[in-house]
Parts: sequence; C-alpha cells; structure tokens
Amino acid sequence: AVVPAGFVKGRSVEAVERRDVYDTVYVNPDGSETLVIAAEPVHFKLGDRWEVIDSRLVEGADGSWSNRANAWSMVLPADSSGVFRFSTDDGALGWRASLVSKVAGVLEPDGLSVRYANAWPGADLVYRVSSAGVEEFIELRGVASRASYAFDVVEGAVERSADGVLRARSGGMSVDLGAPVTFDGRGREVTPVSRTVFGLRQGAEGQQLVLSVDEMWLKSLSSADFPVVIDPTITPLLVNAWAYAKPGQGVQNQAGVTAIGN
Repeated sequence: AVVPAGFVKGRSVEAVERRDVYDTVYVNPDGSETLVIAAEPVHFKLGDRWEVIDSRLVEGADGSWSNRANAWSMVLPADSSGVFRFSTDDGALGWRASLVSKVAGVLEPDGLSVRYANAWPGADLVYRVSSAGVEEFIELRGVASRASYAFDVVEGAVERSADGVLRARSGGMSVDLGAPVTFDGRGREVTPVSRTVFGLRQGAEGQQLVLSVDEMWLKSLSSADFPVVIDPTITPLLVNAWAYAKPGQGVQNQAGVTAIGN
C-alpha cells in the first residue's frame, strides 16, 4: 500500500512527550515529523507533564465561572459586586469593581466571556479568557456613560514599573496589566484622542485601579460612535511566542499557528 506523505489528519500521531508551551509535534505515517507552533500558548506544565490548555469557562456551585485548565486560574464572580481573582500557584490578584450595580453575569455564546450588563449606568463590564491572559472590556453605550471606572485591589499589590507598566505582584506571581486600547463604534482605535488612562491611586481602603477617558471627548460623540470599548489586558509574565525553521524545512502559517516540516 502507498503510504501518504507528510501530515495526515487522523493518522499522524502526536508525540506527547515533546510538547512545549507553543509546540505540538506529530509523527506522520511516512516517518516524517510535523512541528506546529501556535501564536498563543497551547500547553501548560502540570508537574512533569505538559497538558492541553482549555480556556472554556465552567460554572461553579456558587455561580462563579473559571477557566478549565491552564497554569493560572481566572475566577469571574456570579454578579458584578463580587471579587474577580486571577491566581497561580505562587500568588493571586483580586479586585472588585467600585460603585457598581449588583447585576448577574451571563456567559456569552463563545463560552470564553462573561458579561455584566449595566454594571454601571450605560456601561457593561465584560471579561474574556484566552490561553495567554484575560481581557477586560468596559463598553460605554452613550454620552450619559461615565468617563471613569475604578476597581479596588483586595488581594495582592500593584506598582508602576520604571517603564510605566502597571504590574501586579503577589508572592512569586507577577502579571502585567496592559495599557488599555480604546475603540469607537465604527471600529476605529481612538486611544490617543480619547486620552485613555490606566491609573493607580490610593483609595480610602487601599489601592484602586482607574480606567478613564476624557469626559469632554466622550460627550462630543454622536450615537454612531458608540459603543466605545476600553480594553486593558491581564498577562502572566511568560516567555513570548517564537518560531524558527531549520534549513531545508518549509514554514507555513495558518490560523495563528506555524507548521514546520512536511
């Protein structure tokens, strides 16, 4: 029988022992190998094994949601007044939305996001989990939406590094709180013109993280410019994605992955 060349779906077998954060290796029917390098993490270390990351959210007995499997855990509370908690085996960062209405979270159809509709008047709070980190979205629906949103840090501590990055530390855990990017309802990035700021201040009961846009700019928008979305990201300090190719091997990029070999 003729043995097909290269990778064959359903017949190529993964070499599980050769997994890495971004890498999956397949042994093909003809004896060749295919290395697939993803743009985002696909595996995490559990003891001495590499396990597959599963970012889908599962609901707990208390109504909260958490991601199924990763080196870190994100817990989204049942309602918007609860504590949001990002943790690893080495520490945790917990925060609570300030001056928020108590509204139930709803799992979005993608299975990766939870929306707290009208968490503030005219604004939704949304969290989306990926294999690489957690995105927070504040969706402003009109000119009556407030321009500033505060979050009380209730676990861990946040500092601003020398290069201006907000970084949370707790025990041996360190995560970057990425600079927010703001988009208008037309899909245009408006971060500079909106004067989006991710601030850190001392509140009455501890540290507060504050996301804000310029109030006069917000009130100048037309209805077609909404919703305005403010989007910061929580990123564990892991190695960055990379790819390489050995001499004589082809490199292909498809849907966020790089396949090297046959």
